[in-house]
Amino acid sequence: MNKVDKSFLIVQSNSLIEKKRTLTLDEQKIVLIFASLISPEDEEFKLYEIEASKIMNLLEVKNKSKYTALKETIYTLASKPIKIEDGKSFEIMQWFSKAAYKNGILKIRFDEDLKPYLLGLKELFTKYKLENILHMKSKYSIQLYELLKSHEYKKEICVSIEELRDFFNLEGKYKRYNDFKKRTILKAQEDINGKTDITFDFKEIKKGRAVKEIKFIIKSKKVIEEIKEEKQIELDIETKVKIETLKSVIGYDFKEKDYMALLDVAERDVGKIIQKYYIIKDSYIKKNKNIDNIIGLLIEAIKEDYDEVAVTTENTYRKTVFHNFEQRTSKYSAEELEKIILEKQKKK
Repeated sequence: MNKVDKSFLIVQSNSLIEKKRTLTLDEQKIVLIFASLISPEDEEFKLYEIEASKIMNLLEVKNKSKYTALKETIYTLASKPIKIEDGKSFEIMQWFSKAAYKNGILKIRFDEDLKPYLLGLKELFTKYKLENILHMKSKYSIQLYELLKSHEYKKEICVSIEELRDFFNLEGKYKRYNDFKKRTILKAQEDINGKTDITFDFKEIKKGRAVKEIKFIIKSKKVIEEIKEEKQIELDIETKVKIETLKSVIGYDFKEKDYMALLDVAERDVGKIIQKYYIIKDSYIKKNKNIDNIIGLLIEAIKEDYDEVAVTTENTYRKTVFHNFEQRTSKYSAEELEKIILEKQKKK
């Protein structure tokens, strides 16, 4: 019994991708589920076995006649030939040399003629995880995903509308361009961008008023996530520098979350925090050595924008003289302190 997992890799020749154009959504998924069981070490096709219930779960089939539906899908899949044409020559082959169902187990062996397209591939092949296609709701989504995935390294490809219609095997369907775009490209974009490891945008290339080609711009989500992570790291370094700046001036051993709270309420303005700290230090902290919540008091000073007015021990207000801020904190401004600390962080 073979175990199948959504993380299993599907590896297939690029020339096989377009050969699945006549298959339904479920037929494509069944072929790809069994293709994910092929090991890189396999030199011959094995009789691959999967529990039918597992296939049903992967296909998200929930109706009561699901096993009958599975049998019918296998029947029709076995009756659909693969046609490979090269100029005036052509070749016709089948997907499976054997398909059998017994005691809740579905067994399939790929046809030997498919070996060049599924076994021992060294070049011109496409590889992706099974999970990328399982949740797709349109057969065109799988087809376009595989096409774009095979050209991912190029980052963009141009395909004529005529070629796309042939690739999707539309045979006269969706003759109006807007219908064609809605049913194929836009639906596929929703599935691919939301559920796979790539995203794509597209541009319509017109000749006169008619759209003649589609330019697909392909992006790897891995690259997108790496960019996001880099930005997050930059943000973390910036935050760390601001916290270190506050520590060097204020001197209290506050927790990091306390400094984060100060930065949030001050909209990340270190200078404002230091300014309010010296105001409440002169007018309140020095006279009240046993203050339980200095952070709370400082947050209030920032929120209420204390300037030359500070709370006294008698809970009344009095004027205080706000001395030159840069001289009172250090010989550096808050911005200069941040730069100094940032340079120290870079050297670590």
